[in-house]
Amino acid sequence: MLRPGVDIETYRPQLRAVASRYLTESEWGLLEHSAPSLSELQLRTLLWSAKETAFKIFGPPDASLHSFTLERIDPASQELRLGYAREATSLTVHYTLRPDYLFTFGWQEA
Repeated sequence: MLRPGVDIETYRPQLRAVASRYLTESEWGLLEHSAPSLSELQLRTLLWSAKETAFKIFGPPDASLHSFTLERIDPASQELRLGYAREATSLTVHYTLRPDYLFTFGWQEA
């Protein structure tokens, strides 16, 4: 059985104000280092959306986006990888950046 997840987000500066709800310092360092061609707003929105995609797939009982940890980002293939310790697994999230929004999607074999 396949568990899919999809999210669409507009670029919202408010994501900076709620960064503590979804972003750690080490994740921010990895994002900045691995994807320097993306703006700060694109990076913040991308990680929020990717974690929302993972949330929709796994539905963590603590309802926290911190349940998922950024492991890597590859702008060339437009995908990133999130770890999910509770199930000892990782999830590849694919993304498409558009001028006004971004789209993320992924799936996990159940």
